Amino acid sequence: MRAALLLVALFALFVGGCGATGKLLDRAGDAVVRGRAATRSGDFAGARDAHREALRLLDELVKAEPDSTAARGVVAGTAAVGPTVAGALRDHEAPLVELRAEALTDPGLAGLAVARAQPDGKPRDEAIVAVAEALASSKRGHLAVRVASWVTDPAKRVAILVAGASGLDKAAALVALDQAAAAARAIDIVTDRSPALERVVVALAASGNTRRAMELTRTILEPAARLRGMAAIGDALIEGGDGTAATDALDEAVKALELVDDSTEGSSVRISLARAYGRGAAVDGTKTLLTEVVTDVGKRPPLLRDPILARALRAAVWTGDAEPLTRVAQAIDQDDVAVDALAAAFDELSELPAARVKPALLVAFVTSALSRKAVDRGGHVAVDALRELARRGFVTELRSVLEEVRHPEARVRALAGAGPAAVPEAEGLVETIFDAEARAAVWVDLALAMAATPTESRRLLDRAHATAEGAETVAGRVLRWLAIAARGVALRQRQVTQNALQQAQKHADAVTDPLTRATGLLRGAALALDAELPALASTLLVRAAAAIDAVAFEGAKLQALLEATRLAAERTGVTADAARALAKVATGITDPGRRASVLRQAAVACVRAGAADEGLALVDAMSDQEGRDAVLEQASAALASAGRWTAALQAAKRITHATRQARALATMPATAPAEATDGLRALIPRS
Repeated sequence: MRAALLLVALFALFVGGCGATGKLLDRAGDAVVRGRAATRSGDFAGARDAHREALRLLDELVKAEPDSTAARGVVAGTAAVGPTVAGALRDHEAPLVELRAEALTDPGLAGLAVARAQPDGKPRDEAIVAVAEALASSKRGHLAVRVASWVTDPAKRVAILVAGASGLDKAAALVALDQAAAAARAIDIVTDRSPALERVVVALAASGNTRRAMELTRTILEPAARLRGMAAIGDALIEGGDGTAATDALDEAVKALELVDDSTEGSSVRISLARAYGRGAAVDGTKTLLTEVVTDVGKRPPLLRDPILARALRAAVWTGDAEPLTRVAQAIDQDDVAVDALAAAFDELSELPAARVKPALLVAFVTSALSRKAVDRGGHVAVDALRELARRGFVTELRSVLEEVRHPEARVRALAGAGPAAVPEAEGLVETIFDAEARAAVWVDLALAMAATPTESRRLLDRAHATAEGAETVAGRVLRWLAIAARGVALRQRQVTQNALQQAQKHADAVTDPLTRATGLLRGAALALDAELPALASTLLVRAAAAIDAVAFEGAKLQALLEATRLAAERTGVTADAARALAKVATGITDPGRRASVLRQAAVACVRAGAADEGLALVDAMSDQEGRDAVLEQASAALASAGRWTAALQAAKRITHATRQARALATMPATAPAEATDGLRALIPRS
């Protein structure tokens, strides 16, 4: 390169040194130098752009002074910079050649090579983003960061760099996120640029680079995005133990709230800031902001208002006090939304330091939940809160609030949560519960309350069993045993769950209607998976598959099979035998309109359960190419993880969609054995 530049300098002197031609040659030489440097740093897109710039300058030189010695040299291909640039444009893809060599032992790099070979623009960007995100999720974020420059869309480059930075140390993450910030600033449209910058701010804060995050927030033009970023910074500072700096950041954000024009955005930002204040124990700030939220959304219709208030309810927990929770809960119009929001808020309670949880807050959960018409679900929330009162030793508050619990099932469970002394009173109320399944289940609560006295606990559990066996029909007995199993799952009583499911299975086998039998067995299988009982879940699913196969009416059979295959495809713990049994039934479906979805779910279930061969066989029966590709993507990665590299790469080769194929490769283990070399070579593009 130095020799080339020397020739450029000589050319410049020859044609007049400081003349226009000499300047163009100098600029072209500079562009080549930039291109080479970019190539060495891995910025392949920058290298290509620089080399093209050099060619453009040479072309400009020829047009400007066609009779000059330099121009004739460029045209003849003998001018110093001309061959250099042409060579650079030929080999600016050289890193891809090296990538292909390394990819013979690394499927992730093979995935990058597949993505890189896609046509310029959106197809290539999408493929590279998919691969980079897969690499980042498998703790190979450094690779994702390196290839971000391949992507032309700055917003997608931001996505790659943020994903890649999440697995890096603080210093490396800062380098990657600085690049992400530069990419975000390059986005022309403000409404697209602001969320991209916000994403980088949040990532910087999460990585501990709060000072840089604060600097970047000041460049975000949209107020709501800027303030959400500041809330994230406040959260990060609290996490790092710097409460004073966190409060300063949040106070600054609150002062700028008036800049947010959109009312919905304003409420969203206030909730984020309220939660951050609460996490930092600055509860006055939380209370003030939540009051503003309730006032702001008060005039909206329930369908728009309630989802916002549901988020606010979770923030209210961080006050540790009853008044904000009660006020927000009362403002929610729809009972179902209110109860679900209370349940989510109660889960949030586990993150709150124990010293900050006042008994009044737990009492507010009970009264707010029981005030709703969705009594059954509200009862569960109330019981959880009552149990928490008992566990924390708030006995006085527990006894006082018990008087407000009037729903029989909720009251029995609440008394059970109050401890052994309340069990006799609860036992006397059980028969007032109208629903037999609920009646069977509450005995489990009472048995658990008496766990310290094994004889009493066994007696109460026997009452549950007797209630289940007392049903007049076999199907009724199945349902009652399933109710006991469900309560066992809720109370984390694995043995209770297992015994109940075994009894439910025994009675289900005696049910004559195959659809009813299948329904009960599927419910049992789902509960077994909840309780982490894979062998029992497998037995129940195999029996359910046989029952479904015996259903005469194809519409009902199809519906049951869809439910069964969805369960098997989505849940962890399904065994290969269960998946194979469902796959066998799925191949018998003839309805072309619905066959595709059943086959797809069954194939995914087989792949996830370790029966990849059966899953691939189902792929052959599928007519939907998108569905085939989706299953093949999962199958190839699963086979590679199981060490079956030849089959994995054969499955990957069958994927027609380049992005899916590239992502499948990137999801495989990082190091491939020698046996995979030929398969990877066949997948890696040659040009």
